[in-house]
Amino acid sequence: MVTLLFRTLIIYALLLCAMKIMGKRQIGELEISDLVTTLMLSELAVTPISDNNTPLLYAVVPILILISFEIITTFISTKSNILKKLMIANPSYIIEKGRLRQNELTKARMSINEFIGELRLKDIGDIKNVNYAILESNGQMSVFPKTNELNTDIAHSIVIDGQICSKSLNILGFDEAWLNKKLNEYNCPLNDVFLFTVDDNQNENFIRRER
Repeated sequence: MVTLLFRTLIIYALLLCAMKIMGKRQIGELEISDLVTTLMLSELAVTPISDNNTPLLYAVVPILILISFEIITTFISTKSNILKKLMIANPSYIIEKGRLRQNELTKARMSINEFIGELRLKDIGDIKNVNYAILESNGQMSVFPKTNELNTDIAHSIVIDGQICSKSLNILGFDEAWLNKKLNEYNCPLNDVFLFTVDDNQNENFIRRER
């Protein structure tokens, strides 16, 4: 029991130092390299604690190597653009100058529904009120609304990626006959609609699927 306590305290102190070196960011704010290092550190720390037959140095040495490697690569990446590109993912401009870039959504493996949810978390009810939406390298979303166009109305998704959202139609008091009429006005078949939203004041935002 004393040995287990001793091992645990050593590993804990070592990991505490490692986390301080890596900074005070939350897991959701870690760069890819930081996250990989964190996962490896946690795996290395468990083995000598759970197995008394494993020498403590089998964890201490790899942990020190990882910490040293993290410090060195972080320093070099600030001086080298090539290494920075390898270690840090580039931000993705999901919306640029008010235009939704569907290919960037695909690259980010994010559905339009998930993206709209992210905007709501930023207190933005309608995608058309966004000037820039940037998926940062740490996975966080930066959103810049259009000047003087932000309002509190919620944009209800009528069509998402060619699929009708019946619940939104019911909320707004519309039916599929109304939708078909609107699609005819936009001269666009249902399968070619990437996103069609209508807010509480019946302001529409129609985005055709890119080819």
